[in-house]
Amino acid sequence: GSVRLFTIDPELALHKVFIRLECQVISIAWHYDDDMIVTGTDKSMMWVWDVNSGSSTMRITLDEFQQKTTVVWAIAIMKDKTIISADSLGKIQFWNGKFGTLISAFKCHQADALTLYLNKDNDSVKWVKSGFSTRGHTHDVTSLAMAEVKDHRIDGNLVVNKITGFGMKPPLKVVPFPHYPIVSHAAKNDIILYQKQHSLQFWSLGSADDTVANTVTKLHLKDLPVMLLEIKSKGDNNIVCSAISPSGMWAVYSDCKRTKLYKLDLDRNNSRVIKSVALGSRVRSAHRMCFTVDESKLIVTTTDGIIQILQISQEDISVLYDYNIANELEDFGPGISLSCSHDSNLVAYSDQLGHVFVLDISERKKYCEMPKFDAQPMCIAFQPSSHILAVTTINNQIQLYDCDKSELTQWSKEYIMHGTHKDWSRSDAMVHLSFDPSDCSRIMLHDSKALYFIDLCKPIPSTDFNLSSKKRKRKLTDTISKASPLKDNFVIYDRYKYVLHADYLSDGSIYVVEIPPLSMLESLPPILERKTFGT
Repeated sequence: GSVRLFTIDPELALHKVFIRLECQVISIAWHYDDDMIVTGTDKSMMWVWDVNSGSSTMRITLDEFQQKTTVVWAIAIMKDKTIISADSLGKIQFWNGKFGTLISAFKCHQADALTLYLNKDNDSVKWVKSGFSTRGHTHDVTSLAMAEVKDHRIDGNLVVNKITGFGMKPPLKVVPFPHYPIVSHAAKNDIILYQKQHSLQFWSLGSADDTVANTVTKLHLKDLPVMLLEIKSKGDNNIVCSAISPSGMWAVYSDCKRTKLYKLDLDRNNSRVIKSVALGSRVRSAHRMCFTVDESKLIVTTTDGIIQILQISQEDISVLYDYNIANELEDFGPGISLSCSHDSNLVAYSDQLGHVFVLDISERKKYCEMPKFDAQPMCIAFQPSSHILAVTTINNQIQLYDCDKSELTQWSKEYIMHGTHKDWSRSDAMVHLSFDPSDCSRIMLHDSKALYFIDLCKPIPSTDFNLSSKKRKRKLTDTISKASPLKDNFVIYDRYKYVLHADYLSDGSIYVVEIPPLSMLESLPPILERKTFGT
């Protein structure tokens, strides 16, 4: 029931404690001039505080309904000290900050008004109103921010609405999963690593009945996936990134303080940790990590542009060297993607500012650098048989770059001439890219809702050709015959929701890690019940 002020410079320290109230403080807002704070409580009251003295200067009482106290869920203060409140009666109310009188009120909610947003010019207030023909969420909205207009609710969805025509057009839902890999694949043994908030889970993919011939089909499993092992991190810090070696012998994770390496024995009958190694202060806290294909080295990148190369052996783990990208790039951002070539000689690194940088691991120097992208690269991967690097950007451009020749491939030049297909550009941002190990000319990408297939040996389709499997109005069957759209190029197979990860197996088959939407909703609080006609 009290407000505490802390100083943050030079370090966090308690500065002042306001007079304690006999109720809970639910919401708080600080005035532009830093001389006034307003708090909302769970007892139908708001309190106005003098920052310098720490004492209350005014109490504002709100209406109650059926003898139930009103909760003030959100508060905003305008520059002229007008106070705006959102409460459990569904009201948005404007109050005179000097006298505490009600200026105006809006009752437009069937349930609690949980959030407010006041723009920086103090001429526009946003809140959430029920009754739109298009709804972006299934659950309560708990926060708002304005770039265009963004809101977040407890159903886990981040939604973007354009201010022009707000509420009249369908909102854009942002993918409810990280745009960085939390699932990685040990390709040699078909084991996947699933990174959770405070643990790592290791799963065996099982096996499928592959008796169906001459078709691309959804295979039936003979052996179900089995969780082999779970390793829990120590402390309260969230795991930032993780990786597993191609054979599954080594796994590593990093949080904001430490990086830890494990030697594993993963078997369906008996899985165990053979050895765990805390890599110490010499190894930096990682932002992205990957193993080389020969498993002799671990590549670690940091947010400040350092690439660390670690040598791994059965007896010892040591830091070979640190490479500072700042020596090569005038400006750089946090790393987005990391990929090692299949001969274990090169590592590619992309950042938020559009750079893609390739390091020669053994020579300890820059091998090449792609021309800077005008959009953020999202995922990168080397072609298994060469030093050709595939890159996709946040606006779903795709480029193939020959690192040996330091130039775009002929396919990329033709792709640029054709332009990006409308069905492709409307997709969500791609979060993973991989080559088919049985045929290096085939590429698969995925976002949260679909798989995307490119065949580099086939002509690039015209921009008016329907790529989506739904638009072709095919029957919902499990089998896609050879005469299906997969014979074409740039195929979109949009039968999924939500795809967490998808990748090729060594025989060219594909596994998909999918999270059903209903499984996400089961862990959420109940939604507002609406009385419908006839019930």
